[in-house]
Amino acid sequence: MAGAEGQGTGQVRSPDRGTLPGRGDGYLGGSATLRLERGGVEGVNLKQALRRSERRPLDAARDMRVGATAFNRLSLEFALGKGVVHVVNGDLVAQGVVADLQGAIDLAGQSWKLRVNATQTDGTGEESRDTAHLNLATEGSWSQQTIRAADALDASPTVADPPPAPPQ
Repeated sequence: MAGAEGQGTGQVRSPDRGTLPGRGDGYLGGSATLRLERGGVEGVNLKQALRRSERRPLDAARDMRVGATAFNRLSLEFALGKGVVHVVNGDLVAQGVVADLQGAIDLAGQSWKLRVNATQTDGTGEESRDTAHLNLATEGSWSQQTIRAADALDASPTVADPPPAPPQ
């Protein structure tokens, strides 16, 4: 399973009063943000996968489960409701690659359904005319995920209906 580390900040907002966050039974709600800099995502090397995809079709199960992606910035925004964490916005900026993340994580069911869209960039961080793109979907239990190439027409994955927006 992939993990991320870096230096950064996080913020959690919970409009629910009197809930027990450890219960994981749908009572927890709210939103959270996480911003990391100069870190890495273990378990997947997006830059290498993008380069490989230029030469041959990508075997997601084989090509995506090794290495790490060093990043300059990772920003994640979450909404939490009924035991499901919805990735509202996820952006990764690294040397040679940018990626976005959407989807949901079912805490009680210990499963996820996420989509990653990665794009190769040049030395200035801009997409070039002949740049490589990867659209990947991962789903399953926390201990046994399936990774596959996602068609550009695939709908963004969800585990459950999105929660209402938290009050400001």
